Amino acid sequence: MSLLRRRPARTRVGWVVAAASRHRVPALAAESAFFAALAVFPALLTVVAILRTAGPALGADADVAAVGGMTRLLRVVLTTRGSAAADAAATLLTTSTTGLLTVGTVAALVLLVRALRSVLHALATIAGRPPRTWRAATALGVMLLVGGATVTAAAVQDPLLVLDAPAGDLVWRLLRWPVVVLALVGWAVLVLRVGMRTGRGTLRVTFVAASGAVGAWVAASAVFPLYVSVVARVGSGLGALGGGLILLVWLYLLTLSLYLGAEAARRRHRR
Repeated sequence: MSLLRRRPARTRVGWVVAAASRHRVPALAAESAFFAALAVFPALLTVVAILRTAGPALGADADVAAVGGMTRLLRVVLTTRGSAAADAAATLLTTSTTGLLTVGTVAALVLLVRALRSVLHALATIAGRPPRTWRAATALGVMLLVGGATVTAAAVQDPLLVLDAPAGDLVWRLLRWPVVVLALVGWAVLVLRVGMRTGRGTLRVTFVAASGAVGAWVAASAVFPLYVSVVARVGSGLGALGGGLILLVWLYLLTLSLYLGAEAARRRHRR
């Protein structure tokens, strides 16, 4: 009789979904996405300002190429439903002001720290640990701005040309996006380890969870524009507001993927 009363074992997906519901992961992801939406444009402006300042070392067209790449990414995510928002972002990115690297960087850092503070608090809730302080979020914010500028410069420029490597242009075309994906995985590993306060022996589990989260980021970025262009027909009537809502939903999918990866990592850690 005891065997008949035994409840069937849950699958891994079932455990993750149940834990996510218990920790209110959808609500945590919505909160983090809101603060991330406030920080995304100041952060992009700061990255462009850093590239303009480092222009002599990176090449005169590094900032122009970065602006073009960021604008294309926004247009892919927002699609034609958010063309007004994409046009406004392109105008901001091409604007050059003397105080962009000072006042603009401070504003971007404040908003980034608030967004990262929300992310770290959510990861601490998932892991059942005390949340990190503002200092950890500030350190991650500075690393994100500097690292984002470095990865963007490497993505739009060819670092192998500086080394005069044979067939460097072809090699870098093949390695560019794998390097960007590896940088995203490294960033996700860092955020998960800092937010969840994991130990040294859990690096492999955290790496697997971060890789899954980045894979979900790539899938969401590839599929979401198709969903917007086919299903969300109301976006064209909302104009720039529709673009902002689309961006918010996209960021929500990214944060939700990260938190589900954290739930999976937590289960593996406990096992």
